[in-house]
Amino acid sequence: MEKRGVISQERRDALGADLRVIEVDNLAEIQANYHQFAEAVKPILKQGAAKLIERGIFPEENVAIDSDREADITSIKILDVSYEGEGNLSRVVVDPEGKMYVCKQTEAGRGLGWVIDWASRREAKDKDYVDFSFRALSTIADEFREALGMDTQSNPIPYHSRL
Repeated sequence: MEKRGVISQERRDALGADLRVIEVDNLAEIQANYHQFAEAVKPILKQGAAKLIERGIFPEENVAIDSDREADITSIKILDVSYEGEGNLSRVVVDPEGKMYVCKQTEAGRGLGWVIDWASRREAKDKDYVDFSFRALSTIADEFREALGMDTQSNPIPYHSRL
């Protein structure tokens, strides 16, 4: 971290006041709206998942049903959205009913590598919906693009909208 010069008490007080507004007021307001956001996005995910099912393109992934037994690997309809966080092996997934879950991963053996540990799933919290709903909807859109033979690496959202 870069060492900064000595700042005046007046500037320190002003910076501290601004920090309190950002950390306390603004972040608290955002967190207070997590539930409202999560509730708004749930029907959208449900609709996206339903369309994937309706069109027969909901993906299947290998999952561990019982992480204690190597033989309990099966394929289920699940939309693998993203890693939960950097350095974290948990995966965020969406089921065919549009519900979001966070699951651990387990090493499957038999050359399958790491798979989602379905038995470890927990329902996504409001914060998870805030953090991953855009990625989930992008993943749903990619499934449609792939079914249409389109490029799944392009981003259909204009650059100015992503700022």
